[in-house]
Amino acid sequence: MGTERGRVTVLDAFAVLALLNGEPAAPEVRDLIESGETTPTVSTLNLAEVFDQLVRVSAASPEQTHRALNLLELSGVRSHALTDAVARRAGELRAGHYHRSRNEVSMADCACAATAEALAMPLATADGALARMARAVGLEVIALADSRGRRP
Repeated sequence: MGTERGRVTVLDAFAVLALLNGEPAAPEVRDLIESGETTPTVSTLNLAEVFDQLVRVSAASPEQTHRALNLLELSGVRSHALTDAVARRAGELRAGHYHRSRNEVSMADCACAATAEALAMPLATADGALARMARAVGLEVIALADSRGRRP
């Protein structure tokens, strides 16, 4: 993965979905992408989550979803493949931080955090559980507005 712009900001699936669905965080995510100051990056597992959500929940066709993700890539968003070390760290994070009622971090959330940790870069999210876990392990969090305008 290239980091042409130097710094990387890791986007979680929520950030990508917010942009694609016009949620309250869309302008902030667009600014992260268009600023030229960072290379916005998303883990491949988070891309799978975005694809699933767009097709299964938002009823977009697979073809529409492929086009949207291709446009995202053309706008400068890069994907970061999960290495064995990042995948193991994601599992370790979930094992150590998941609780079904107090902290429902998904495996994709943990992959996002492990990716940010591996790249030593901040992650952008509106997900409270992910933000709590990321901060607990010392990651910088860019708090985005959720669908109600609240920030984690």
